[in-house]
Amino acid sequence: MRKTPPKNVYIRSVSETKCSCGKKGLTVWSAGEYGPSWRTVRHFCQDCFADLRRDIQAFSARNDNRKVILRGYQGTRIPAWMREY
Repeated sequence: MRKTPPKNVYIRSVSETKCSCGKKGLTVWSAGEYGPSWRTVRHFCQDCFADLRRDIQAFSARNDNRKVILRGYQGTRIPAWMREY
């Protein structure tokens, strides 16, 4: 049986000042996929990261527990609260 490679989800900060959840004043992040070009999956802040985490876990469960790895996009450093999902 062939092992499925992990799914990479890339994270970068964006210059928006308001998150899609409505909060202002927090750093807004973009989760996306990188192929030939960037494709944003979702914008989020620290307060609504739990929603993205829940979606990642659901994706993993639907795909035979495929591992999902959060990676910084082009040198972006991922905060500790994001790495500990």
